[in-house]
Amino acid sequence: EIAHVTQHHLARMVAGQKLDTLAAMAAIAAAILAARSNPDASQAAIAGMQAGAIQRQLNFTRTHEQEADRLGLDTLQKAGLDPHAMPAFLKRLQNATRLLEGNAPTYLRTHPITSERVADIAGRLQHTPYRLVADSLSFHLVRAKLHAAQKTPQEALAYFTGALGSRKHGNQTAQRYGLVLALLRNNQPARAAQEFAALQKQATKNPMIATLAGQLKRANKNDKGTIGFYRVATQNFPQHRALAYDYAEMLLQARRLEDALKLLGEQVISHPSDPRLFELQARAYSAAGKHQEGHRALAYNYALRGNLHGAIEQLELAKRAGSDYYQLSIIESDLKQFREIAAAHAKR
Repeated sequence: EIAHVTQHHLARMVAGQKLDTLAAMAAIAAAILAARSNPDASQAAIAGMQAGAIQRQLNFTRTHEQEADRLGLDTLQKAGLDPHAMPAFLKRLQNATRLLEGNAPTYLRTHPITSERVADIAGRLQHTPYRLVADSLSFHLVRAKLHAAQKTPQEALAYFTGALGSRKHGNQTAQRYGLVLALLRNNQPARAAQEFAALQKQATKNPMIATLAGQLKRANKNDKGTIGFYRVATQNFPQHRALAYDYAEMLLQARRLEDALKLLGEQVISHPSDPRLFELQARAYSAAGKHQEGHRALAYNYALRGNLHGAIEQLELAKRAGSDYYQLSIIESDLKQFREIAAAHAKR
């Protein structure tokens, strides 16, 4: 996908379509002249012109995909990632979508057939030495978290208990992390705390493990020192939003509204496209009695989730909720922008 941008594939496609348009105009003019003597020939010429334009466009996009694959392989190598994983990923993608590919021949497809892409990339990698690239701890933790979330609580508990007991495959730190998550889902916070103590001995400093530590404190009703823990954790990992979400929730529960608003104000500046941050900010403003700011924050939440009509409604409520000139100016500007976007969507 990066290669599509760096190689200007969209711009090149538009330029190619302009050339096709000129060729089409010339073909239509020739067909009109031919129609005087042979109407069928003119219709055949127009149909052939249209088919040729479509075929050239398909060929063009297939060429772009092949070029993107080659450059993507180069990008992986320069980034220090394992390029041999690319054909393995494409095979996995092929297995997941094998029922959707259909039986259309290659020349009627916008993308090369997956098996062709795999063969092409594998051929390019024949003389590339294999280099083992170890998966990061964060990768293993995310995979364990997905396992814990996708299975039922009982299945997740059995899965991670068995994985740790067998000691056969996988990352032991990640498996214990998954076990703690499974225990929390099974409402066993005391045992989860015991397993987490063992996890802390295995794990290096990691934001996901810090987030889990905070969740354990809350599950065990260990309110003493929890806010202090989150303050330090968010300073250590300022870009890890899961910590910020939990810290904001904790501050709201403790009615420390000014601290919550300060935290969320900093977070929305760093992450202006995160709807959950605006939702938390709206709750904090409303709890503090700042209803105009609360409606405005909720409007941004709705807009980021694609609900423009809800966003406009919240901004209308914000207009009526206060008389601050500065706030009203921002609200009017946002209202104008959202209405223009909503009108443009309505015309589609």
